[in-house]
Amino acid sequence: KKEFRALLKNLFFCQHLFEVFDDIDSGDDRRIDQAEFGAGMAKLGCPLTPEDTEKYFKEIDTNGGGQVLFHEFCHYIADMIAPDTDEMKTAMANAQEEDAKQNPESAGAAKATGPVDPQTIRAAVL
Repeated sequence: KKEFRALLKNLFFCQHLFEVFDDIDSGDDRRIDQAEFGAGMAKLGCPLTPEDTEKYFKEIDTNGGGQVLFHEFCHYIADMIAPDTDEMKTAMANAQEEDAKQNPESAGAAKATGPVDPQTIRAAVL
């Protein structure tokens, strides 16, 4: 029974990820290019700078083909959901510290076009 319940949860989760992926894929070719990714993130409420769009896109496009395939998208989201906790805490602390140094007047304030933290992306996708 437990395995079946876990299977159903995973199926629903996979379906949800596909719906998000399909929504971002404006060309309906089952691939996301960098422009679609940037527009899709903004549509999900996570606008990115051009630099961050390129950075995150390259992280997701693991085969370097210039297109994000569904399995690459799923792997990236799965890694975001269950990252190494200590590594994530260190990365987030470093990012917040760097942001505070660069923008002391807005320390702690979210920017519409600044780096998007994994929790924001997770909330938008899930």
